[in-house]
Amino acid sequence: MRIIKIIYFVGLLLAFCLSAMGQLPKVKSDEYIDAKGRPRKPYKVFSENLYSSDAEKTYTYTNSFGDTVCIRNYDKKHTLIDNPMGKAIIEYTFNKSRHKIEQRYYDAKKRLFRSEGFGPAIIRYQYNEKGQMIEEQYLDENENLLEDLAFVKFVYNEAGLLAEERQYNENKTLRKYGAVVQYKYNQQKQVVEERFLDENEQLKDNVAIVQYWYTTSGLVSEVRFLTKESKPLQTGITLIQYTYDAQGNRIEKRNYDAKGKSYTDYELLLKDVQIDSTKVDK
Repeated sequence: MRIIKIIYFVGLLLAFCLSAMGQLPKVKSDEYIDAKGRPRKPYKVFSENLYSSDAEKTYTYTNSFGDTVCIRNYDKKHTLIDNPMGKAIIEYTFNKSRHKIEQRYYDAKKRLFRSEGFGPAIIRYQYNEKGQMIEEQYLDENENLLEDLAFVKFVYNEAGLLAEERQYNENKTLRKYGAVVQYKYNQQKQVVEERFLDENEQLKDNVAIVQYWYTTSGLVSEVRFLTKESKPLQTGITLIQYTYDAQGNRIEKRNYDAKGKSYTDYELLLKDVQIDSTKVDK
């Protein structure tokens, strides 16, 4: 397990990498710090000490509201370095309503960067009058829409809960894989079912349906993976069961395959959410 220690920082001399032209590219997050690397008002920064041979520190900058506006990765000499995904800087831009409207990735030379295996160089977000996210756009380093996954549209039900995600390519047609996800809820507004549709809006052949069950305290207790005929999958994990202690911390995760065989993951704390509720709760 990698240990992360939070240390508030007083001052740091930052060494910047120059571009091939010998000029420092203009990056918005450069405005957050002075020549000695100290955050300008009203920004604050804390450092995470990463115990690895590659990255010594990751600095997270926040605005006066506590929103993260930038993350930077440095080596032991306090020089910007790329993380394992090839990114050294992540920038976040917010509107007056504190909604995140843009996210940008840069490499150690402060150039917009996109890795084929790790998503876009820029993500842009759009919201409706209720403050609900209605679209994400994925762009390359030249600010052009990506070919395969160009944007995602979000549809909400009358209760204001996310009902559907629709993924499109640059031609504005549903993408071939993972085109549509539909959500169903119980009376407690918890996701009880996800349905995965292809570009023809038909249930997919592999994992077509995922169903969720909850404890009386609202924690996910069981997840089932089904085919489009609503039958258990015949390959891979078909059932996951979770166990919690009296404080609600997850202490066991038991996975079952189609033959009923299982293996158990024991955990001390509930670090990750079993379902991605970042959009569901909006």
